[in-house]
Amino acid sequence: MKKIIALIIALVTILCCAATMASASEYVGGRDTSLLNPAWVNTQDGKRLNLRASVNGTILTRLDTGTKIWILDFVNGGEWAEVMLQNGKTGYVMTKFLQEGKPGKYDLTEREDNFVTIANPYTVTAKALNNKTTQSVGLRTKASKSSKAIRRLNAGDKLTVLAVGNTWMKVKDVKTGKTGYVAKDYVRF
Repeated sequence: MKKIIALIIALVTILCCAATMASASEYVGGRDTSLLNPAWVNTQDGKRLNLRASVNGTILTRLDTGTKIWILDFVNGGEWAEVMLQNGKTGYVMTKFLQEGKPGKYDLTEREDNFVTIANPYTVTAKALNNKTTQSVGLRTKASKSSKAIRRLNAGDKLTVLAVGNTWMKVKDVKTGKTGYVAKDYVRF
């Protein structure tokens, strides 16, 4: 009797594990995406990436920065990838505009046309990264954490706000006179 109960428990456990694995797979366009490499679009200045019918072919659509895609194959020496979109549509994109791993809030480059110019610029101060330091974020050349830092700000540094985007602000550093970008979450109004 104990062997039968142990066998039933083992069988139920196997079936539960199989059901969990099957539900973890996501099917897009009839393909199991768990077998494909995901990537995210991240273009310069947040511009859209052309999805083409072939390498340098006709443009099928344009993909926004932050769009998740799946890589089906690398072509043309790895400069291009055949990819699949969430809707199952396939095409080709340049790999230099793809990023591995889901990007964080500040990793994606914000589009320049997302910024609204401030008619009457105002001053804000940089906040510390945490309570244990006086360092703040970097003043960046572009609205992206991966762009080059102009300088590391200190808590309390004054910045004049020139334009505001979704995640970033275009500012002028009062100390150096240089213009750059800073994440909105790291300034005090």
